[in-house]
Amino acid sequence: MDSVKPHVTHGDPSKPLRIGDLSIPCYVLSDKRRVITHAGALRALGLSKGSDRGGAELDSLSRFFEGNAVKTHVSWGVRNLLNKPVEFALPENMGTAKGYEATILVDLCRAVLDARRSRSLRSNQLRIAEQAESV
Repeated sequence: MDSVKPHVTHGDPSKPLRIGDLSIPCYVLSDKRRVITHAGALRALGLSKGSDRGGAELDSLSRFFEGNAVKTHVSWGVRNLLNKPVEFALPENMGTAKGYEATILVDLCRAVLDARRSRSLRSNQLRIAEQAESV
């Protein structure tokens, strides 16, 4: 039997969370969790969506945090959350979205900044650390 997806009780796609110049879709769900969308997490960190390989549309975020440069700075709990996004119903029959509990953004930024501090980021990843500083 399929479980019922949580649905948005508060939040509006036209009124995202704003952090500096960033706009991150953020919602409160029927089960009281506060979530950010997957696209919002990517945007916050300055990552691109990547390609959809065999239905693995969320792979670009997980791939970055499973990579050698950052992996050791991400807790098992955060990695587990990344691999099990929350699927929820958007308001006004706008379909569904996938996302993460909003607190994960702080953990992801911290992991990127720790990786930079330990000098494990590659030169092309330093822009992600700069982005994480502003979040």
